Amino acid sequence: MIATNAAARAAEARLFTGKARLALAETLSAATGWDRTYAGGALTYKGAWIVSGRRGRESEIAIGFEKRPPRWATPLSKLPKAVRDLDGMMLWVFRAVHEVCAALRDALPFLSPQPVGSRPSFGFGDRTGLAMPGHVAALKGSKFFPVFAQQSIREMGRTQRTPDEVMDAATFGALQCGYTKGFGADADHLKTAQDIDRTAAAGFVMFTLDSADVIVNPAGKDDAQLDAEYGKVLAEVPEARKWEKQYAGKTFTFRGRGAAFAIEFDAATWRAALVKFGRVVIHSAELAARVKRAKKGRPFEIEIAVDETPVDTTLADHVFIVRELKKRGVAVAAFAAKFVGDFEKGVDYKGDKAAFERSMERHDAVARAQGGYKLSVHSGSDKFSIYPAIARATRGRFHLKTAGTSWMEAVRTVCRKDPALFREMVDFAREQFRKDRASYHISGAPDQVPPPTALRDADLERVYVVEDAGRQIMHVTYGSLLTARTEQGWRFRDRILDLLVREEETHHACLARHFGRHLAPLRGR
Repeated sequence: MIATNAAARAAEARLFTGKARLALAETLSAATGWDRTYAGGALTYKGAWIVSGRRGRESEIAIGFEKRPPRWATPLSKLPKAVRDLDGMMLWVFRAVHEVCAALRDALPFLSPQPVGSRPSFGFGDRTGLAMPGHVAALKGSKFFPVFAQQSIREMGRTQRTPDEVMDAATFGALQCGYTKGFGADADHLKTAQDIDRTAAAGFVMFTLDSADVIVNPAGKDDAQLDAEYGKVLAEVPEARKWEKQYAGKTFTFRGRGAAFAIEFDAATWRAALVKFGRVVIHSAELAARVKRAKKGRPFEIEIAVDETPVDTTLADHVFIVRELKKRGVAVAAFAAKFVGDFEKGVDYKGDKAAFERSMERHDAVARAQGGYKLSVHSGSDKFSIYPAIARATRGRFHLKTAGTSWMEAVRTVCRKDPALFREMVDFAREQFRKDRASYHISGAPDQVPPPTALRDADLERVYVVEDAGRQIMHVTYGSLLTARTEQGWRFRDRILDLLVREEETHHACLARHFGRHLAPLRGR
């Protein structure tokens, strides 16, 4: 029988080990009827032990204690649960529904998301809610602070998940793994006050503010058109005339790695910066104020994202945006520029790597001089060829976001374990591709790869998971695959998720290996 002891009660959070872990798994399997008991993540905390498990795909959490529940568990006593008596020890068994996960986040500090701050950090997007054990395995021995709950509003919409569901999946994942080191929660690419309110209420602490809809792309405009756009901003934005006096014709000097450099706001540079980002400053400041109100005194941090535009963010743009936001009281924790080169989804960097590193070094110098915030690299998954450059240019102080690459390891698992299902998914993805690719920067297309009927099972993974064109087809159609329905219900979703739970060892091993490839060259080890 499992028993808590004085040392365990005194510890903040301590994992079970050795024989105690095996005994716990055996005891709980009999008491709960779970198909899987995650005894490797079992831990004690202030007078109780906590362990998670699954009944089919259903997630459950058990709390055991002697005599009476510890004070931290009191709020849980009012929630629906099964109660068991284990030879004098009380056992509460909960379904891992939102109310239970939220109560656990309030009660257990290591489950409550934390702001990232200046620590080097890595964002692990998870579109299925089942990837976290693989992420944790990849992180072992790494210096990075993880952001495990990371999802953009666009991704939530396409997968039909809510902010609460994203947070709850990370909460269960932490208990499943016994992860007590703390993690972040990033509400990514927020554009509206309503999106801020929803994600703040769910407990997110990192808010990535996206003003892409008010960015003006100057590409293709002649001088007369740019002058007209400039005049519009001067007329629409009250501060613009004051900005003109503060920036036009001015020079700002920064010190990079060993050498100073100047950023000159000559007439053309200033006009371009104001046209592109004059409205962005105002919009971002308004969204940041909404975050502050929504968080009601609780900790949070702001990332400014201007990466979803075809035009590179110049150093002058960077100086102008952050300098003006700081004047408006916005404490910028991270800045996501549109860096030079192509950051296509799901594939390696395309562009001049040396030019990228030189540019990022200077952006880093600007960031350090303007408050020490981090540079954030979006669409960062699978950019293996520039990871060492990112680490060098920022001297290890950066945030890197991934999202779709975790989905692709789920796709890889389906390919390996159920080729027939995978073929159905590929056929459907090829049909949906034109619609789904609209909001993503990619160059792959169905006409570049053979249909699955022309491939042997042994070739499917190479063509549709590894090679660029096929990989991008499967990468951007995740939403259609996870939400397609027939009269009988989900067309693929249940089969995909059931397989990932059934084959979780393979799924998690694929994730651990793939993210290990990301973290190692970023000097995460």
